[in-house]
Amino acid sequence: MHATLHTHHAPRRPRSTPLRPLTLLLALFAAVFSDAHLHAARAFEPPAPDAAMAAYQLAERAVRSWTPLPENPDADSLPLVRRLAGQAEALGAAPAPIAGVHLQLRLDGRTIARPALLRASLPPSIDDRRAVAYALLRDCVNAALAQAESRMEVPNDALRDQNLRERARAVRISIELAAPPVPMHARTWADAVVELDPGLHGIAVLRNADRELRPVFPSAMLSSGQLPARSLSALIAATIGEGGAAAALDQPAKVAAEHQLTLLRFRTTHLAQGYDPSGVEDATPSFLFRGARTVPLAEIRLDSLRTAADRAAEHLIARLEPATRARPVTADLRPWLNPSSPSEPAETHELALAALALANHASAPTVNASLADSARQTARAVLHHCRAALTAQQEPDPIALALVVVATSELDPTPTSPDADSQTTDFWRTWDTAVTTLFTHRPAAAAASSFDPALPPPVRGLLSEAIARRAVAVGSPDRLAQADAAVSAAFASVTADQLVSLMPWLSRAAAILADHARDDTPLRSALPSAVALRDMRERIWNHQLQLADAGADAPDFVGGIVFTAPGASPLPTWQCFRPIVSLARALADDRLTDEPERARELARLGNALRFVRQLQTDEHAAWSATSPRLVLGGFRAAPWDHAMPIDASSFGLLCLSESIRSLSALSDAPNDDK
Repeated sequence: MHATLHTHHAPRRPRSTPLRPLTLLLALFAAVFSDAHLHAARAFEPPAPDAAMAAYQLAERAVRSWTPLPENPDADSLPLVRRLAGQAEALGAAPAPIAGVHLQLRLDGRTIARPALLRASLPPSIDDRRAVAYALLRDCVNAALAQAESRMEVPNDALRDQNLRERARAVRISIELAAPPVPMHARTWADAVVELDPGLHGIAVLRNADRELRPVFPSAMLSSGQLPARSLSALIAATIGEGGAAAALDQPAKVAAEHQLTLLRFRTTHLAQGYDPSGVEDATPSFLFRGARTVPLAEIRLDSLRTAADRAAEHLIARLEPATRARPVTADLRPWLNPSSPSEPAETHELALAALALANHASAPTVNASLADSARQTARAVLHHCRAALTAQQEPDPIALALVVVATSELDPTPTSPDADSQTTDFWRTWDTAVTTLFTHRPAAAAASSFDPALPPPVRGLLSEAIARRAVAVGSPDRLAQADAAVSAAFASVTADQLVSLMPWLSRAAAILADHARDDTPLRSALPSAVALRDMRERIWNHQLQLADAGADAPDFVGGIVFTAPGASPLPTWQCFRPIVSLARALADDRLTDEPERARELARLGNALRFVRQLQTDEHAAWSATSPRLVLGGFRAAPWDHAMPIDASSFGLLCLSESIRSLSALSDAPNDDK
């Protein structure tokens, strides 16, 4: 990632003075967050949560009993049917009526049914809308039962109906209600990307000649890894039929005019059963936003962070298990696919980063001893595999080399001997050769020391930390001088706006060298780069999304950091975890954070950790996974992208572990040192 921060691109509001103590600060943030989410105006409303719950309860009755919904609702169902349309319209503050239903049924991780129905228009009266809502729900539920029955793997014998009901207890249910669709305004595909909120907007194509309407709901896109614009292109092609694939390559306005199509978008309310390890039939449904639960700021506490970090470590250990047996590890886990499906194997540098994250967590305060041992054993096995792979290459990847050095140092900070075996000897020889190629150190003229100009800035930051770690381990003055020169050269190689792209490696390298100097001198060692790092931190926070930035349609974005470099996503993704690792470490470092600053920095970091936790897969976000146990604790690529790059999970764990260290250190420090 080559991130750049341009402060003039994103003017900010003045910040209010933080409240103290911390409990009052979190309570205030949580209250504001809730109020903004519930009361801010939206362009067009999704159906009401009460209607969605009523629809879920009707659908669940039918699924659990494996009995189709009747043509007209019976007496027991009437109270739920009344809630489908609601009575709030008379008050002038109605949510959107129900114009569509999408039902997904899953059994043993397999999708066994996913019908979807949508109407382009609705009658004006409440009674008629209620009748339409029930008809849509009835037809969708009954279609789902028909689709699923052949996939239930129940023998066709005298006990079939009873066995179907028994199997139905384990079916996971996801239901999505759609508001009436509205026409799209996009003339180009670039316009469509802007107009369609990923994970929030469903899309539909209406063929004007015969009024045939084809929809794709947001949950269907999330559970298959599709973005709205790409789904719209495929839907246009399917609606046109023969020759549609070629026609859909044109701009949307042109293809719609030529083929007499109307392109529509709509909002939904989504309710789904998550994964319940104790038994899915007892799983309570949850309201989901972009396919996940919106994590409240009030959950960002030290105890919950420890639980989240342990889960992340367990996820990485399970994910890396093949590497410990010299088998490929999946680089980009896609929860909607079978884990055994062919996929791209993780690169050596991705494995080394995962080993680093596990080694780092193993030494975090209060980590469970058994989990810490498991994390270390996995990290050692993975690093052994990485060293063997790198020493066998003629031109080993410098990123992988540096990460193995950093991870090895994290795992064994004071190794008894760097040359314990032939593989280790070969690796350090390979590393030393690479350093002389990638970094030129001139002791007589430190300012002239420099990295290979072809190296991207993030690699220079990583190499700086690896050089610093190796220098401290070896302890020779020449190595330490080289490390000082590398850190200075890395800082000098970028502008203030680009410094974030070297994180977290460069800030860690600077701290490692300063801490080593502190150990060797009777006086406290300063951090020479403190001014630059403080300035960078302020620039980063200026690009953190606040409640007013995100708005009511993006509460899950709050706390994320948006980079403005060319090619960077204009929305927050897991890539912002990289600088958050540095910010978490800085919180407890009094060379970077003075005591009067701590409350403010704690509030900012709390918001950032809220976004980190937002991307962590919990039982709620595992609703569409084929193997829920495997994805629990891992990190998604973005709020709207449920794919799980292994680097996202590694950096997510680093964020949590470093935050736990800083918060624990502040909690344990004497009052006069806080």
